[in-house]
Amino acid sequence: MRAFTRRGTGAVIVRCFTAVLLVSLLGAIAGCSEQTRIITNPPGAKVTVNGRLIGVSPCILTVRRDDWPEDNRFVYVIERDGFATKRGEFRGVVTPGHIIGAVTLTAGLSLIWQGVYALPRVEVDLEHLGTATAATGSTATTKERLQRIDDLFDQGLITEQERKRLRSGILSGDQ
Repeated sequence: MRAFTRRGTGAVIVRCFTAVLLVSLLGAIAGCSEQTRIITNPPGAKVTVNGRLIGVSPCILTVRRDDWPEDNRFVYVIERDGFATKRGEFRGVVTPGHIIGAVTLTAGLSLIWQGVYALPRVEVDLEHLGTATAATGSTATTKERLQRIDDLFDQGLITEQERKRLRSGILSGDQ
């Protein structure tokens, strides 16, 4: 009976408001950054985005809202010995999930902190330069190239299927 009294109704409203505020704050804390996966084929390439070294592919790019570029443009450079350097760009994308989630879960308040953009997954195919390395012009032996493939596999950077395909290409003279 107490919920139907004026005093009980006020308490329910305060509790609901407090719950919405807490969910908004949690959404703000959780939504302070965006992440995407950067994948290269083959893996093991050095990845730089907007002048900042991200790591060796495959890798995760995390961008805090404070560091989001004003023009929403992310410029990448991908380098790997024996392959042509790749340069490109991608932009944050508006996702319905960000908007719907913000409106339904936090009454739109998390859009203030999180924004409406998400980062797309980035996949880049590298072009092989042959057996000559770009830096020295030297030629890697078949044994060295096979060892490099095995090293990438041992580090977990390529799958068994990729390892077999790359080894087969090297042994057949295609790579």
